[in-house]
Amino acid sequence: MLHLSDYFLEMLPDGPRQERSRVRLAAAVAGAEALLIEIGPEQTSIPEIEKRSGVPRAAIYRYFPDKYALFSAMASACLGRLADWLQETDKTESDLPYPALVEDFVLRAAQFYNREPVASVLIFRGPFDRKDNEAHERKNADLLKSFQARLSRPLPSQNIAIAIEIAYACFRHGYFHEGNISPQMIAEAIRAASAYLGACTDALGD
Repeated sequence: MLHLSDYFLEMLPDGPRQERSRVRLAAAVAGAEALLIEIGPEQTSIPEIEKRSGVPRAAIYRYFPDKYALFSAMASACLGRLADWLQETDKTESDLPYPALVEDFVLRAAQFYNREPVASVLIFRGPFDRKDNEAHERKNADLLKSFQARLSRPLPSQNIAIAIEIAYACFRHGYFHEGNISPQMIAEAIRAASAYLGACTDALGD
C-alpha cells in the first residue's frame, strides 16, 4: 500500500512537479503526521510543522492557505489508502448474505484505522471543510458499490449507506473513548449495522 505522502502528492491538482519540491512537501506531510498523532489537530500548526520537518512554512503556504486545508487534503489521502486497503485485503466471495459481508467490511476497516493512527485522527476528528465531506461521500459510495456487488440478494442503496454510517459511528465512539477501535466496539459495529439491515430486509418482506 502506498504511503500517505504518495496519495497526497498524486491528488493535488496543482502540486509540485519538480522532484526537490515534491520531496520537501512529502517531508512536511510526514512532519504533520507525527504532530497530529502526538499533539492532535488543535495544537498542530504550520509553524510547528516547519519546526518538525525543516520545510519552510512559505513552501507549505504555497499550496495550503492554512492548516485546515492541509488536514483536509491529508484526510482525503487517508480515505484513498482505506479504499486500497479494503481492495487489497478483500478475500470475500460474491453472493453472500449481508451478515457475512458486514462482519468482513467492519473487521477490515477497523484493522486499517487501528494500524493507521493518523487516519483515525484526521477522519474521526474531522471534517475540516467541505472537501472533507465530499471525500467521505466518495468513500461511502465506493464502499456501497463494493458491498452491493457481493450481496446474495439486493438491498436499497440508502439502507446500505446508513449501515455504513452506523458502523462508522461505532468506530468514532470507540476512538474517542478508548483511543482505538477495540474488539468490543468492533463487535458492536457488526451487531448494530447487521441489526439495521435485518430490520430493512424484514420490512422488504425477505
